[in-house]
Amino acid sequence: NPQRLAYRSTEQPHAKDAKVFVGGLAKDTNEETLINHFGKYGTINGCEVMRRDGVSRGFAFVLFSTEDEAAAILANPQHMIDGKLVEVKTCHPKESMGNKAMS
Repeated sequence: NPQRLAYRSTEQPHAKDAKVFVGGLAKDTNEETLINHFGKYGTINGCEVMRRDGVSRGFAFVLFSTEDEAAAILANPQHMIDGKLVEVKTCHPKESMGNKAMS
């Protein structure tokens, strides 16, 4: 299954705007569900539902192979996944967010 490759970390090097934040996930939404939904927009290089003690924290990161693929997702900021309306946003590295706060 080629989609299995997407169960990798989203911390790997990538194009600046190729990583997308997905918020408002149902507690039982997993990587496979996200890959099936977002995979139709492009090639997914990584997908991680963020968990604490094995329980979903309600958000995830999806890493696309190009910025254009991520832009296709962001053109529609709301997606229905597992019966829940979730929000997608551009993901900025922690460093750049900190720099903005200081300026």
